[in-house]
Amino acid sequence: MLACLAPRSALALLFSGALACAPRAQSSEIDLTRSRLADALEPARSIDTERQVPSFRIETVSGELLDSSELIGRRSFMLVYFATWCNVCRMKLPMIQFVLERHAPDLEVFGVVMDDANTWHRVPAYLEKYDIDYELVRAEQFPRFAAAYSPSGRVPAVTIVGKQGYLVDYQHGYSRQHFPRLVEAFAMADAQH
Repeated sequence: MLACLAPRSALALLFSGALACAPRAQSSEIDLTRSRLADALEPARSIDTERQVPSFRIETVSGELLDSSELIGRRSFMLVYFATWCNVCRMKLPMIQFVLERHAPDLEVFGVVMDDANTWHRVPAYLEKYDIDYELVRAEQFPRFAAAYSPSGRVPAVTIVGKQGYLVDYQHGYSRQHFPRLVEAFAMADAQH
């Protein structure tokens, strides 16, 4: 099920700044299937601007290890949260792709897929349609990781972490103001020492 949070008035749009979608989770819809990774490490706190981002060691959909110790101190990275049932994601993903291609072709990007077992079968066609070729993490397998790096719990969301492991930008939803913020955040992430 889906709840797209569209503002009811211009005033609501002014205060919210963006359109966003959130799943209406019912206990029968949530599958917290664990990965095969025996020594997984999921964050115990959410991202913030004061401290380095929390450590993690999780597994991608393809079975690759995704370990924050391999990223922090070495390169910037971005997490892109999306779901096939999210109409707002269909607006945001092309913007992200455009900015990545022109302003941050070397940025390490990982997708965090919010689809559950009921909609997972739609993911391959969605990836092809939106030209998504980065490594994916299945949020239902690592729910603490997904929540820690996207505290709003809504999609679409983008988390950009600088080379030294500090949060550079967090966006959820879609707004035209996100475009220049993405460009600026990529430049800041690369410059972070």
